[in-house]
Amino acid sequence: MKKALLIPMMLLGGAMLLSACRNDIREKVFNVPAMNGPECAEIIQKGLLGMEGVKSATPNYDQKTMAVIFDSKKVAIKNIEYMITGLGFDVDTSEAKPDAKANLPEGCN
Repeated sequence: MKKALLIPMMLLGGAMLLSACRNDIREKVFNVPAMNGPECAEIIQKGLLGMEGVKSATPNYDQKTMAVIFDSKKVAIKNIEYMITGLGFDVDTSEAKPDAKANLPEGCN
């Protein structure tokens, strides 16, 4: 009788463990008005790719956007926005940190 109960419990526990380990990969395009070229994009990419859960950060200079692919179980959109503003760039509706913005290269403000 114990063996009959043990196997289903092990299967259920394994299924729960697997579902908890799954990633939740998402993509969000952020508007970054001061991203005027490769130098600006590189600053943002370097910061974002250093964050746990960020898989990629792809700039579009013409539209002044950064497409970010991330695991939402490891990093939230607000954390990504906070990183970008902390680097000195306005993003979507959040304003850049003034001290960081003052230290940006001339073409990025």
